[in-house]
Amino acid sequence: MLEDRLRSSTLRWSGLSVWMFRGFMARRALTTTLLMATAIAVLSLYPVPQSGLPGSDRAHHFLAYALLSLPLSMVRPLFAPVTFLAASMYGGAIEFVQPAVGRMQEGGDLIANVMGAAVGALLGVCLGFLSSRLAAWREPPPLRDAANRCDIDGSER
Repeated sequence: MLEDRLRSSTLRWSGLSVWMFRGFMARRALTTTLLMATAIAVLSLYPVPQSGLPGSDRAHHFLAYALLSLPLSMVRPLFAPVTFLAASMYGGAIEFVQPAVGRMQEGGDLIANVMGAAVGALLGVCLGFLSSRLAAWREPPPLRDAANRCDIDGSER
């Protein structure tokens, strides 16, 4: 009995996730986002004395979280707010855990994370819209069936 309930709720949840990420581009966006989240976790939680990358630490945070929220927002624009919230909460969780691994917890990093996630989500929605418009523009016009054919002067054939 309990097993049936668990199975049905799991199927409902997996049905939602299958619907949300059906299609090649959606799966690719999800894979890219998960790889980016893994890279952010490794780079943020690995105890390093000094960053060897040139530039501002805040700029790196901004760029990383913009790239984290961009792919899913581009493919599924309606989920951009969820993507933004998930990326922001992920950044907050990493900032919360950093002192446990010997890294410094900074509020400025969290602000850069949230701003980057917001810009990435908005940019993803804009790029997704432009991409869909470009695809529609490139699509050839539909073929007309024989019933709708007419000559140039308007008389039917």
